[in-house]
Amino acid sequence: MDAKPNIGLEIKRRRAQLRINQEELAFRSELADSFLQNVELGNQQLTLHTLFKVSVGLETEPEKLIHAAWISWKANLNNK
Repeated sequence: MDAKPNIGLEIKRRRAQLRINQEELAFRSELADSFLQNVELGNQQLTLHTLFKVSVGLETEPEKLIHAAWISWKANLNNK
């Protein structure tokens, strides 16, 4: 089971908490907004380096994003 959608949804959720759009997150993270759009849609894989950059943009630690995505992924796995 692919975990990309789970991390993408967690990034989107955190971005919504901060009330910033993808363009602002892209600026804060020094990444392209089209890249972040694909991450949030679950179409793009993050490297460790880009995860760190997104975490800076979201004002959070990478492990918090990973942990929340893991919980979601595990719940989906158990429901199959």
